[in-house]
Amino acid sequence: MPSLSWLGKDKVLNHHLEVPFRTLKRVSSFGDIEAASRNKIIHGDNLLALKSLLPEFEGRIRCIYIDPPYNTGNEAWTYNDNVSDPRMLRWLGQVVGREGEDLTRHDKWLCMMYPRLKQNKSDGGNRSFILVEMEDYADSLTAERMRRVISGKAAASESMESLRSGFDYLELGAELFAEDGSLNWAVGKNAISAYVWHTETGTGLPKADGKNQSFLGTHLGVSYYLFAEEGKTTVLDYSLLQSIDRSSSSFVIYSDACALSAEFLLRHSITFKKIPRDIARF
Repeated sequence: MPSLSWLGKDKVLNHHLEVPFRTLKRVSSFGDIEAASRNKIIHGDNLLALKSLLPEFEGRIRCIYIDPPYNTGNEAWTYNDNVSDPRMLRWLGQVVGREGEDLTRHDKWLCMMYPRLKQNKSDGGNRSFILVEMEDYADSLTAERMRRVISGKAAASESMESLRSGFDYLELGAELFAEDGSLNWAVGKNAISAYVWHTETGTGLPKADGKNQSFLGTHLGVSYYLFAEEGKTTVLDYSLLQSIDRSSSSFVIYSDACALSAEFLLRHSITFKKIPRDIARF
């Protein structure tokens, strides 16, 4: 089967898995509050932003609209389109290594685009299509559509009802994991819970029921619990089990340590996962 190859490809094949997971930090909201909770404008590197969206949106996106640099070689356009931005060159040096110094403009562009397209595909290919807007349409058509959505103005006809629009404006926040691999509690318990739930189920975190803050939810008959507290060591023992709803057929329980025997866990269909060792990275 034919495939596209270029210099540096072997260095970026799994780069989307190597970049750290960052939380999203809401800076402000605009327009209709209800609509704002569904719509997001994110300022930051698009590879990091795409990864930050996975816990909430993986498997739910029908279309991703991409407007990438076009690799024209033009340095006098609205932005430098010659793949020579110092940040891009620094990234190539870090990821591709010294080999990056010998890459052509097209090699550099493909090294930049490949991890982002791979991250887009991480939902298992459930989207209907990907649209890449290019040439004059990006400025004349796409930009105008965005202006109308943001302002809430009617589209073609004055008699058309105005759009109920709003956006959350977000920036990339802190990394979920500290340099030593431990959880970064600065991101908040909810962000950690959403991440753990996503790594287990591939879905967005359900709304909390308010009864047990450690209960994440039930998925395909399995109940998930995250017993984690900043500055404290949580131990899965008989006392902790008293707080669990035993109506499920099986359980996955995260805590710092476990005082129960392997035999007991097996008999009661409990899978123990140690924090942070057993929290998957994606």
